[in-house]
Amino acid sequence: SYSNAILAWAKSHCKDSAEKAQVLLLKLLKSYENGEFPEGSEPELIPFNGVLSAWSRIGRTDKAEEVLWMVDKLRLTCKELLPDVVSYNTVLHAYVRSKDRSKGLERSFGH
Repeated sequence: SYSNAILAWAKSHCKDSAEKAQVLLLKLLKSYENGEFPEGSEPELIPFNGVLSAWSRIGRTDKAEEVLWMVDKLRLTCKELLPDVVSYNTVLHAYVRSKDRSKGLERSFGH
C-alpha cells in the first residue's frame, strides 16, 4: 500500500528519502483524485504525517508547510482528514531544525 511505502521512506535516513516519500504521497493523491479509492474511502493522515516527519528531520520548512497545506486543501473533499497535533508539532520541529531559526519563530507565532 502507498501508506506503508511512504512510511518506510519517511523513516529511512537515505539522502533523498523525503523526496521519495513525497513522490509516493503525490501518487496516492492522484489515485484518490482519479477515483481509484474504494467508494466511501479517502486518504488517511498517517502518510501525510510521515512525509511531514521526513521533511522536518532535514529542516525543510518549505516542504513541511507544503504538505500541511495539502492536507488543508483536501479538507474540502475529505470528511475525516484533518491535521492533528502531530502534524503541527512536526512542522514546528522543522522550524527548529532549519538554518534560519528566527524565521521559524516568526512563522510559528504567525508574524
